[in-house]
Formats: sequence, structure tokens, C-alpha cells
Amino acid sequence: MHKSEIKYLPIYILFFSCFPSLALLVNNLGEAEPSNILRPLVVSILIAVASLLFIQWLVKDWRKAGLCVAWALVLFFSYGHIYQVTKGAYVFGFLISRHRILLSLWAILFTSGTFYILKRKDHLKELTLLINVLTFVLLSFQIGQIALYEIKSGISYRQAQSAAPATLLVPDAPDNLPDVYLIILDMYGREDALLAHYSYDNHEFVSQLEAMGFYVAKCGRSNYTNTILSLPSQLNLDYIANLLDDNDHEKLAYLLKNSVVQKSFENIGYTSIAFDTGAGWANLDKSDIFIDRPPEILGRSLEEFEELFLKTTLARPLLDYAESLDTAGFKYFETGVEMKAQRIRIVLDHLLLLPEMEGPKFVYAHIMAPHPPHVFNPDGSVNLRAETIDGQVGLPIQLDYLNPQILELVKNIIERSDTDPIIILEGDHGFANLQRTSILNAIYLPGDGQKNLYPNISLVNTFRVIFNTYFGTHLSLLKDLSYKQLNDGSLDYAPHDEWNPSCIP
Repeated sequence: MHKSEIKYLPIYILFFSCFPSLALLVNNLGEAEPSNILRPLVVSILIAVASLLFIQWLVKDWRKAGLCVAWALVLFFSYGHIYQVTKGAYVFGFLISRHRILLSLWAILFTSGTFYILKRKDHLKELTLLINVLTFVLLSFQIGQIALYEIKSGISYRQAQSAAPATLLVPDAPDNLPDVYLIILDMYGREDALLAHYSYDNHEFVSQLEAMGFYVAKCGRSNYTNTILSLPSQLNLDYIANLLDDNDHEKLAYLLKNSVVQKSFENIGYTSIAFDTGAGWANLDKSDIFIDRPPEILGRSLEEFEELFLKTTLARPLLDYAESLDTAGFKYFETGVEMKAQRIRIVLDHLLLLPEMEGPKFVYAHIMAPHPPHVFNPDGSVNLRAETIDGQVGLPIQLDYLNPQILELVKNIIERSDTDPIIILEGDHGFANLQRTSILNAIYLPGDGQKNLYPNISLVNTFRVIFNTYFGTHLSLLKDLSYKQLNDGSLDYAPHDEWNPSCIP
């Protein structure tokens, strides 16, 4: 073939196969890691190229084969989007968002489109060249957006780095340092909030914590209504407005990953330990020890991004069917629900082992529960239909499973630690609207450390109290304030008032 003819070959098949996963990544930048697209990208390319070679072998025409495959790819990658858009829609009294209806329509579209392409008499050279150019431009635009995001991320990181304050710890007993456990139960609400919103009585759990020696703040609050603001604020001992000029997601992620609290502990000889949360931006993956699952390039586990990607494609009916089954063993792939359950179990199992590890440790365990999807049944088995369970039903069920696990966990940590540990057991934010900053805030402090705690303590003051009590600092306590995220899609916020009159100072 002459070199000049190459531009008339259906090179666009490669661009077509790459575009959907890249577009999904662009729409989830900040939430998904770029590495998440590796398997979707590779599999899409392999299937597209294999299909092109097979169709060309059948019809003996590269350009018609290319158009047939392109048409099939358009239908394959658009199915899940159309299904989601039409979900719940009726036409002439018929519910059209049913798989059997859409699949029948897709079969008609594929057959008629393929028939039309194969019956065309022209050579399709100009059309092939045009599609090559257009798809290349579209793909370049997606890659450019990702590159621009990474550049902006680097700039944001450097700006946030210059804003981070420093704290010098001078421990009272440098030869007998306590392990420090920060255990975050995502979206775990305060006792009164659980009772008011879910009619869930959590008094027994709180009472057992208090019997072990925990101080449970009766009016404890988070300072923000979402994780990306709450945790960077707590771990940098200050409000976001005092740390950053703007609430850029990447700057906030940098503050979380490179916090004053973690670096202060590391500077006096602590080993920092963290776990995979399933959200890259929330992972303290620069810790001395970062515990996650090994990568499985050819494994059976679907990352959450991969499952989201498949749900936008013609694989959606298969996934919906798999999620409707009562047994995980029938399915080949692990879903995001199963992987979340596994991550939580990894954290709970490993936390039991850490007291045996020599040397002082700062342990950061961010457990994505009881935050939805509510993946556990009360007996600890995985609820495969977790994403369809209403929060009013799901969250209480999570607590029925989680509470005994946490009680047994902290009991073991206390009993098996040579030096009395410091344990912070908290929600990073609450739920609903009124109770969104009403959190579980239970703190175990050795000796008489509890004397410095108080019912309305908020997260921004937790480590200020701990540093002052055990590590020789003299940090002033900040006013305990809470803020809610505005409903405009930004990370801007406004004051959020206490809903319970008995907790208003």
C-alpha cells in the first residue's frame, strides 16, 4: 500500500476506542486516578482492533469494515448513557427504560446501520479521512484537558505547600511515646442526630465506649459538611480560610496528604501508617507504610471507575443482572460494592495487628462506613444490592454490623498496647442537612487527658488538645465553628448552625 493511502485507512477506530474511557476520566478528575483507565483503555482497543480485522476479513474492504466497527462502538458505548437518561421515562404509557426494549432497539439500529454501510457503492475515502481528522481532534482535546489538570494540580500543590504551617512537638515522655490512632468512620453521626433522623438508638454503643474510658463529646461537631474540607482542616489544626486563599480541590488534597499533624509525628520518630480508602485524593499514600491491595492487571476485581465505565456501555444489562443475584459466587467480577467491603475488612483486620509493631505509630484509618453504599448486612455478609438500598434502611444496618466490630477493635488496641494509646474515633461529617456536622467524636486519652476535653469540641481542636496535653505545645484552642458546603457545585461554604438547642453554647 502506498504511503499516501494510509490516511484513508480507518485509523479512527483507535481514537473511537480510547475516547469513552478518557472522557469519563475527564468528567471525574479529582475523584478518579489516571491509572484507573488502564484496563478499560487496553480492553477497548483490543476489542476494537480485533473486530476491525475480523470484519475486514469478511467484507474485504477496510473502509466499510471501519464504519461497521465504528457504528458498533457508538452503540456499545452509548447504551448505558441512554439507559440512564431514559430511566423512568414513559412513551404512550410504556416504560421505555427497560433493557429488553432498549436491547431490541439497539439490535435494529445495529442491523440497519450495518446493512446500509455494506450496501454503499462509493469508496468512502473522503468520509474515512474526515472521521480520522475529527476523532483525532476530539481525542487530543480530552488528552489536553487531562494534561492541563495535571499542570494545574502541580501548581496547586506548590501553593498549598507554601501555606502549610509547621508545629514542633516536644513530648513529655520521649522514651515512652503513645501510639496515636485516628480512626475515621465516614459519615458516622452523633447519638442525638441518629435518633432524630433515623430513629436509631446508639446509646448502648456510646455507653460501652465510655465504659472503656473514652470521652464521647455529647455535642461534638465537624467543622465542615464534606470530607475534602473537614479532614485537611483537622490535620492542619486550622480552618481552611486560614490555610488557603481558595478552595481548590487539589490544594485541599495536598493539605490532607502532607498535613501538619502527620509530619509533626514523623519528625519525632513516629512511623506513619495509612490505608487505601478507594478514593485516590483521600489516600495518605506518602505515609511510611501504606496498606492496600496489590494491583491486579489481569485480576477479577473491578475498580469503582471500571464499574462506572461498564455501566455506561452495553455491558449495563449484564451488570444489572449480576447485582440482582443473591450470591457473589455466580459473578466473575467483583463489583465496587464487594471491593469496598474488602477494603473495610482489610483495615479492621490490620488494625488488630498494629499494637504488636515496635516503635511509636501514627495510624490513619479512614473507613468508608457507614457512608453509602451500605455494603454490609448485619451478619457481616456483603449486600450485593447495596446501591439500591435507601439510606433510612441502609445506615442503621451498617451500624448494627460496624458497632460491635469497632468495640472489639478498640478494646484489643487498648489491651495489647504496651503504652496506653491515644485513640480518636470520629465521623468526618454527619448526614442529612440539619445534622450534617453532628458527628461521633470519641477520644481515648491516657492519664488525666480527658480534663481538657469538652462537650462541644470540634475536629479542628482535637489535635490542639492532644499536642498541648502530651507533646509540649501551647496552642490556643480555636472557636468551634461549623460550615456547610454551598449547593452550587463549588467548594465554597457558609456558616452551619447547631440544630439541637441543648448543644448551643
